[in-house]
Amino acid sequence: MRILLDECIDERFRRAFSGHDCQTARYAGLTGLKNGKLLNAAETAGFGVMITVDQNIEYQQSFRSGDCTLDSVRSNKSAARS
Repeated sequence: MRILLDECIDERFRRAFSGHDCQTARYAGLTGLKNGKLLNAAETAGFGVMITVDQNIEYQQSFRSGDCTLDSVRSNKSAARS
């Protein structure tokens, strides 16, 4: 499965998806694209999942064909600092 990590996700998180083609937005050449443009580019590039911490993106945008799943994760900043 092809997984895209949004720019707001720590690039080291891609290591959690061994066995999958997990790329950061920077590596995939999608840096600077926002919301709808990023979602459409992810679909066009063949990503099956996009992971972001943007909690509102799913309500602000819609996918063209629905071939890519959007997963929005929450950050626990206090746990990340420990």
